[in-house]
Amino acid sequence: MEIYAGMVENLDANIGRVIQYLKRNHLYDNTLIFFVSDNGAEGFIRGSYGAESGFDNNLNNVGTASSYHYVGPRWAEVSAAPFHLWKDTAGEGATTAPAIVKLPNQTQAQAIHHGFASVLDVFPTVLDYANIAVPQGQYKGRQINTPSGYSWKSVLENKAQVIRPAQFSFADELHGSKYARQGDWKIALQGKAELGTGTWELYNLNNDRGETKNLALDHPEKVQELIEVYNKYTQKNGVKEYNIQ
Repeated sequence: MEIYAGMVENLDANIGRVIQYLKRNHLYDNTLIFFVSDNGAEGFIRGSYGAESGFDNNLNNVGTASSYHYVGPRWAEVSAAPFHLWKDTAGEGATTAPAIVKLPNQTQAQAIHHGFASVLDVFPTVLDYANIAVPQGQYKGRQINTPSGYSWKSVLENKAQVIRPAQFSFADELHGSKYARQGDWKIALQGKAELGTGTWELYNLNNDRGETKNLALDHPEKVQELIEVYNKYTQKNGVKEYNIQ
């Protein structure tokens, strides 16, 4: 964790250098800046993914370019708190990450937005600020997948309170961990059995963002409803079942 803290300090200093460059060259006011983490805290165990092969992880070398290290699951829990679990799982600690946005010509801080947002939204937001329509199925004569995110512009400029409709649906999966959301409700199935119950769990994120109370037995109909949301996601995106070795 000491090495991680040093990395964060270095990151902060060098982002500061970028900001100062923009200000010196009179570009800062007209620049839209996103600072976003791609996922929650890293909870891998040393050697679990073979990452140490070819690296020198002796104590005196940790943190150099020739080392490859993890903070491990316990420190990941600290970093993700109060959310559940960490990267590569279906917990909120995997998918909830901070995001900071600086708007063009912004003069004061805005309130924190606590609604659902996704990295899928960054592209539509950038296009919105550039006054470019989101391409629908085609771009310059080529067939493309229509971007599925929502622009944040109206929320960032305090012209709207939410990015998505109240009963929006969203699903995702990674390495056998999968989840689906609809409004305040979420189902999750952990890819590693030791991290969950081995079956779909149900949480009301409005009342229990830390996913401490599994409501699957109390609301089996809601579980089935959200399983349908997940199944539609897999069918639409060609997702195959991931077999954990």
